[in-house]
Amino acid sequence: MHTCVRCDATVASTPVTCPRCKNFSYCSTKCQSSHVPFHIFDCKAKGPIDTAYYLARACYASKIPQHRQTRVDYGFERVVRAHGHHGEVMLCGLYRGLLAIMEIEPEKLAQWRVEGRLVEHINAQFATLPRDHRGGYYAWFLDNQHILDRTLSSSQDVQQAAANQRLQAAWAFVVGPSQRDSAKTIRKRVAEFSPLDQACFSLYVNLLSDWRYGPSMEGWIIFGFVATTSATSETELHRGYRELIGRCTFQEFCGACRARTIPALFDRHGIATPDSRYFRDIMSFAGGVRSSWSLKQYVEQRAGLGIFPGSVVPIHITAVYDFGYIYCRDSREVRMLDDLYVALFRNPDVDPIALFEACQKDIVLDYVTKVDYKHTYFVRYHIRGLETRYETISGPFTPYGPYKPSYKGLSGTNSHGALNSFPLGL
Repeated sequence: MHTCVRCDATVASTPVTCPRCKNFSYCSTKCQSSHVPFHIFDCKAKGPIDTAYYLARACYASKIPQHRQTRVDYGFERVVRAHGHHGEVMLCGLYRGLLAIMEIEPEKLAQWRVEGRLVEHINAQFATLPRDHRGGYYAWFLDNQHILDRTLSSSQDVQQAAANQRLQAAWAFVVGPSQRDSAKTIRKRVAEFSPLDQACFSLYVNLLSDWRYGPSMEGWIIFGFVATTSATSETELHRGYRELIGRCTFQEFCGACRARTIPALFDRHGIATPDSRYFRDIMSFAGGVRSSWSLKQYVEQRAGLGIFPGSVVPIHITAVYDFGYIYCRDSREVRMLDDLYVALFRNPDVDPIALFEACQKDIVLDYVTKVDYKHTYFVRYHIRGLETRYETISGPFTPYGPYKPSYKGLSGTNSHGALNSFPLGL
């Protein structure tokens, strides 16, 4: 009997093994192939490892590639000179979409690069998606294709000018329409802002560009898009923000974000917000952001990447403690909880505020079974079973070994969902 190192399935018959080192067993060629980007660094490779695998390893972990030649081959050196760290984040998000969501194999990406057709194939892949599902990373890429294709010199000027215009349009909300600063000056000034003010400026750019926030983006939590319950309400909130920034100053907006009084700012200007109870909670709850909202952010990302084993998604430390992940011993148990919470948040009756309150009373089990009775046995077995093991486990399972927290006494809330996270992977 063997266990597949990719999906933990039991292999009764002769397993598939790595064709090079023969050291790992898999249940299928699909699992073996999908494990290559991780295993290749430990395997007895015959030659140098292609930079596409360094790119894949970094993107799966939601990290900016640091391998020098990888940065050169895939545009990170050029983009950081043109757009700073923000450009690196956007380019990494683009590649993550290709590798983790669209399941493009690293060797295919390498082939496109060697052929000099990387931009062409990236556009072809995203063209297969509905326009509304292509995301902000691809929208950014359309304005910056020259980063990956030096032959786009004439187009580069046009695209860069368009990007600079959007930057300057947002900057006009900061300093007033009469002051005209260069894009370079604007980027330098914005880099001196506090992290929250930088996020506010990015919101202005996104609103003016009509780009939408997704669960993997920092602003999805910070500006309350996590509280929307449908695509329609998300569009309404986007429209509400667009109207709001036209009625208040940038300084007022940033101040309201810092003071957690954004809902009051909407009220002051007579602008309605969708899913008002949820939006007001996440944007003005005195304790910060409830861990149930961080759980929803993690679940939404995991649901989108669940088709790809090995994808790594950050989850806020408060959600790890509050919703059972702290008790997980291995990736199989992580997946069990993932499946449970994906099903829970798909239920229209779930109330993230009530879920958090149940957590504070130590009755998460009762709440979940009440909302989703079909999973009663599943919930009782897995959550209660995991809880009984808590005393014997040093920390939660992560792709990097057991997680050992450096502090105790978590309140269950956090100031912003992007902070204090660690990755869970399959």
